[in-house]
Amino acid sequence: MLKRKRPKMLKKRRIMDVGAVRRRIKRNVAVLKLHRRQRNFQTILQSEQQNEAVS
Repeated sequence: MLKRKRPKMLKKRRIMDVGAVRRRIKRNVAVLKLHRRQRNFQTILQSEQQNEAVS
């Protein structure tokens, strides 16, 4: 019968690593919100232009 390797104990994550990951997530969320805001603004502008063209 094959002998299984014991799983290596996961090293405790350093506080610095955790901080870096959190910062990256924060930045990604901020960029996502910014892009969403820009897209929303563009759709508003487009709808205004279409309304002007119709009238």
